[in-house]
Amino acid sequence: MSGPSPPRLGWAPQPPGTVALAVNEDVLQLELKPVGGAAREARRAVRSWMTAAHVPASLLEDVLLVVSELVTNAAVHAKTTTRVTVRWDGNSALVEVFDADEHPPVLSMKPLTVGGWGLHLVDRISRVWGSEASADGKRVWAEVASER
Repeated sequence: MSGPSPPRLGWAPQPPGTVALAVNEDVLQLELKPVGGAAREARRAVRSWMTAAHVPASLLEDVLLVVSELVTNAAVHAKTTTRVTVRWDGNSALVEVFDADEHPPVLSMKPLTVGGWGLHLVDRISRVWGSEASADGKRVWAEVASER
């Protein structure tokens, strides 16, 4: 017998490899398995949730880019299950990505031609961002506001 299902806002069931841990008007929490397409699935879930919350389109696109970059970094470097939390307060979104790798993200001084631009985008789009070590890895977070 399984426990109760998490509350939902009426969006479609999550694809394989993605588990919705908590969903309400203010918080979306996802768990992503370390499989290809994790960033795409995170974007899909965040888009559905934020659209239902009537987040302005311009802010939504910024949040989706930040989610994509932070989840991609976790998938490429940590290669562990990743937890994504997005909090919406009506003016700004706080994106948090938790993984089991204790190494902090590094904003490279010389991005590569093909890669290495992700944290530069996060830095440019976010009002503020950072990372914090935890007992089981790290949390990388970014605040995206209506007005940068």
